[in-house]
Amino acid sequence: MLTTFHRVRTIDEAVALKKSLGKRACFLAGGTNVNSSESTFTGDCVISLAGLGLDEIRTTAPAVIVGACCPLTQLLSAEEIPAPAQLAARRVA
Repeated sequence: MLTTFHRVRTIDEAVALKKSLGKRACFLAGGTNVNSSESTFTGDCVISLAGLGLDEIRTTAPAVIVGACCPLTQLLSAEEIPAPAQLAARRVA
């Protein structure tokens, strides 16, 4: 059961906190995995990545970079996301 919610201000702070908490913590980018009935996470802490600017989609040819906090709805509607990736996103949505 989750008992602690950590909100960090920087990526470096998130990484340092994860190192110190180990398997007790996981990163929370939106909650799809942590809140899933199929989740294997057994720790009691989450480290929120909200507010770190990880919610965008960028194209850097030939790659498309999807931030960890990008909402599935944004992923499903973005023109730059290839159809197979959108299909995979629909399956977890």
